[in-house]
Amino acid sequence: MPLRFTIRDLLWLTLVVGLIVGWLIDRRIVAVQRDEFSKKATDLEKLSGLQSEFIALERRPPDQIFEPRTGHWVESTVDRDALLKSLQVQIKELQHRMGH
Repeated sequence: MPLRFTIRDLLWLTLVVGLIVGWLIDRRIVAVQRDEFSKKATDLEKLSGLQSEFIALERRPPDQIFEPRTGHWVESTVDRDALLKSLQVQIKELQHRMGH
């Protein structure tokens, strides 16, 4: 005895398959957007940290760094200008990647 399907059965099957496929596509889009937002949030945190570091470095005396353990300024062997330029490059790269 062969199986017989009516037009109504095929329409219901089409509806159910369409809903399932639509739901799967939506879940995939949401997952991709979540990953993009997570990456942007990480980039924003990194950018904020770099900018804070840049501002702190700009404000410190030219040849000294603050030693948090002692609470005093000590002589620095770090080239301040080179470090500032390096931070500027990193900040610009992040801003470019983020579309700013």
